[in-house]
Amino acid sequence: MEKTQIRKHFVTLRDQMPLEERIRASEKIFEELKATDSYQSARSIFLFYSMASEVMTASWLQELLEEKRVYLPYIEKGEKQMKMTELLSLEDLEVGHWGLTQMKKSLLPERWREEVDLTLVPGLAFDNEGYRVGYGGGYYDRFLSGHQTEALGLGFALQRVEALPHQDYDVPVPAFLSEKGLEVFTPRRP
Repeated sequence: MEKTQIRKHFVTLRDQMPLEERIRASEKIFEELKATDSYQSARSIFLFYSMASEVMTASWLQELLEEKRVYLPYIEKGEKQMKMTELLSLEDLEVGHWGLTQMKKSLLPERWREEVDLTLVPGLAFDNEGYRVGYGGGYYDRFLSGHQTEALGLGFALQRVEALPHQDYDVPVPAFLSEKGLEVFTPRRP
């Protein structure tokens, strides 16, 4: 399948999960996340604010703010780079470009951040080598190639597949976290 077909297939599959199941799975993923060494050793965490049928990370934010420095993506219309902004309160948020919940523009640039310990990476599908199919903007591939951060792919177990098409510029994640726990990938040898 081409990436466009893969995107459509996995959006549909994820959308078909009953809400109660998505809530339970998202809570389980958060429990699994907090149990990882990566989370426990991280002082700061960069994660996406959930939308549609994604893992419900928005419900984690208040607890995360009590334990870590929390960063969220900020995308300016027409820009190809995603920036990190520091969230200090849920009142710092507004709906921005593409309907993404992100930092209020009035709080920038004071909230830009450059370094983070742990990044949670969204995707529609993840394969056995850590390659992912996202929404097609390349924002996370560019971010991961330009930042030294530990990265975990984040999704529901139904988003795991054996193999996905990928390009040279695609940046694989070293591990995937779902309601079934943490799965560490073995890098392919050249």
